[in-house]
Amino acid sequence: MDSIEFGASVAREINPGGKPRNRDEMAAIAQNFGAKITYSPYKYSTGALAEYNDADKEIICYSAAIAKVEELAGSHRGRLTAVDFPTMCIAHELFHHLDFTRYSQVQLGNITIKYAGIITIRRRVRATREIAAHAFAQELLALPLSPATLLERALGGAHAS
Repeated sequence: MDSIEFGASVAREINPGGKPRNRDEMAAIAQNFGAKITYSPYKYSTGALAEYNDADKEIICYSAAIAKVEELAGSHRGRLTAVDFPTMCIAHELFHHLDFTRYSQVQLGNITIKYAGIITIRRRVRATREIAAHAFAQELLALPLSPATLLERALGGAHAS
């Protein structure tokens, strides 16, 4: 199973009843799996909208960074205006929480990335985890595009994760 399939299958497994409608519902799902949600006005690392702290089982959402992305996304028309970035960030980081607490991290070390169904490339574990987390959030929230693509569009081509 590749990282995209794995992320999507985890989303279907943990929430078969449909997508969370807002950040509070997403936070409740994360808390049901033992994750603590914290909102901080500051970015801990450059470019991060949110991070998972495995030592404290904590999802940290950086309010100022998320607000800036929402402001930039608001200038776009169409798909981006319906994206709730805080909810998307919690969903993405929830995958990392589940990776540390429920699924074996070793499992992701063997996942490959497939392009156009014909080219298979192995990537280091961090890359496969990020791809799986994006696929998890996309499936869980029924997003029209990958969170990575949505962020890229919101930032006008610059990428943040």
